[in-house]
Amino acid sequence: MTRTLLLPLAVFSLALTSACDKGDAKPEGDAKADKSDDKAEAKPDTKKAGDDSKQAAGPEGGEAGAAPGDAKHFDVDADKSGMLARNAAVLSSTDATSGDEALRGHLAGLSHHDANSSSDESLCKHIINLRVAENQPEGDVDSCVTHFEHQVVVLGPEVFAQMAQCVLDAKSVKDVEICEAAEKEAEELLHDKHHGDGLSKEVCEGAQTKFEELSVADAGDHGEFIAELLKEIRDDSVQACIDQGTQAEVDCLMKAKDMEALSACEGHEAAGEG
Repeated sequence: MTRTLLLPLAVFSLALTSACDKGDAKPEGDAKADKSDDKAEAKPDTKKAGDDSKQAAGPEGGEAGAAPGDAKHFDVDADKSGMLARNAAVLSSTDATSGDEALRGHLAGLSHHDANSSSDESLCKHIINLRVAENQPEGDVDSCVTHFEHQVVVLGPEVFAQMAQCVLDAKSVKDVEICEAAEKEAEELLHDKHHGDGLSKEVCEGAQTKFEELSVADAGDHGEFIAELLKEIRDDSVQACIDQGTQAEVDCLMKAKDMEALSACEGHEAAGEG
C-alpha cells in the first residue's frame, strides 16, 4: 500500500491560496472619480491593506472555535506532546494504516490522537469538494495529505485537532485559507514557546532513527509506506524533538526493543515543562 508523496509542503500551501481578485481596477478617464481620487480610494485601499496584512502575519483577534470566515488563532497551550506522540500521531492519522490493527494498537497509547477523528485523507476530500464547488483546480491529493502530515508533526496532535476541525467547518476555500493562517501562527508560537528539554539535534536524529526502525519492523506489509512517510517528515520530526522532546522519552525509546515495548514510554513526553 505504498503511496507516492509527490510534492513538498510549500507547494500545497500555494495551491490553497486563491487567485488574485479581479475587477478592482478603476476605469481611467472618469473625471468624477479622478476628482475624488484621494478621498474615494483612501478608505478602500486602507481596508484592503489591513486585510492583506492580517493574511501575511496570521490571524488576529480570533478565537479557537470561531465560525469560519472570522480571523482566528489556535490554543497552543493545548500542546502536551513530545516527539513520540507527534510521530505516532502522524502514522495513526492516515487511512493507509487503518487496516493494520497491530500497528494501530501500538500507536494508540503514544499518539494522543483520537482514533475517531478525521483522517488526513478526509480533510483533503473536503477541501477538494470546496474547490470544485468554486470552480477552482482540485489540487493534488497526495501533496494535500503530505501537507497535513507535516502539520501533525509540527503542531502536535492536540493543536492539530483544532486545525482539522477548522478545515471541516470550512464552507469555502477562503475559510480554509483562514485556517491555514491560524496554523502558521500556531507553528511559530510553538517553536518560540517550546516546552521540551532542549535536546540536541544529534540526540533527536538518533531517536528519530530508532523510532523509524521500530515502526517499520512493526508495520508488516505497510513497512515500505511507513518508511517513506517517516522519511518525508524526518526534518520536521527532528526539529519537533528539539523543541518539544524530553530526555525521559528519548531514554525510554532507545531502550525499547519493539513497538509494544515502546508503549511503556507513554506519558514520558509530558515530563518536560508544559
